[in-house]
Amino acid sequence: MADLEHDVPLTPDSVFDIGSTAKQFTAASVILLAQQGKLKFTDSVRKYVPDLPAYYDQVTLDHMLHHTSGMLDALALIPLIHDGLGQQHISNNESEAHDGLGDFHMSDEEFIELMTRQRSLAFQPGTHQQYSNSGYIMLSIVVERASGKSLGEFARENIFDPLGMKNTKYVDDHSEIVRNRAIGYYPRRGGGFFVDSAPLDLVGDGGVYSTVEDLL
Repeated sequence: MADLEHDVPLTPDSVFDIGSTAKQFTAASVILLAQQGKLKFTDSVRKYVPDLPAYYDQVTLDHMLHHTSGMLDALALIPLIHDGLGQQHISNNESEAHDGLGDFHMSDEEFIELMTRQRSLAFQPGTHQQYSNSGYIMLSIVVERASGKSLGEFARENIFDPLGMKNTKYVDDHSEIVRNRAIGYYPRRGGGFFVDSAPLDLVGDGGVYSTVEDLL
């Protein structure tokens, strides 16, 4: 079922939030910009986000693409900093407790501030591999600053439109109306389901909505 409230069944045109599969499209956007001569994989992230602390100098775009940057994962940090990037967020709401994010929304600027507040990297870039959403959120900012277009605009013009993926796009506003959206659900203790959707407006690590036909 695409929508339990209205008894709408899934179809090949149902539009899903494809989660971290979005990272493949973010990586493809970075690769295309490299082919266009607008960035290099060996560039430091601080070339595009100079307000990051100096210890980020050693983090390259290649490190972020391959999860070897040492950047702490923002999705693990966000539940700790609910109000004013300082107050710990604790919720008794079952759906909020499931993902730890609750009704928390963060802009690119707030994300950069969050990463700026970290005192160090988790490890020397290139020495270990550790899955990091932060690297891909940061790559979305790099794409925007290197291309002059948002990641969504760049991907639409260079990937989705050329491939005829008419129902695929990055959604960086959680309140946007998405036609034919398949609603996300999670099992409720004791039976039934509750609505479970990503509350963040950040993209790069996620944020792509697509259909099975477009992906085919």
